[in-house]
Amino acid sequence: EGSRLLGISVSGGVAKVDLSKEFESGGGTFGVTARLAQVVYTLEQFPTVDAVEFYVEGERVEVFSSEGIMLDGPQRRDDFDDLLPIDA
Repeated sequence: EGSRLLGISVSGGVAKVDLSKEFESGGGTFGVTARLAQVVYTLEQFPTVDAVEFYVEGERVEVFSSEGIMLDGPQRRDDFDDLLPIDA
């Protein structure tokens, strides 16, 4: 709640998304990871986006939220495969 998009740019297939600090707050590990995945899945639907790099208040994020989620570079859909339901 209260999250704001502060900026977005796309260069070389990487979308750089700058969000307000509220985007990092609230939720447990699953909720925070799902929040990141939602942004990645939304942006990768566009043909010019292959990955997403996260910024909060203009600072590149390497460790996201107090849950300590490591972002070791631009994120791709494949980075969130463990959130997908299994094929039955």
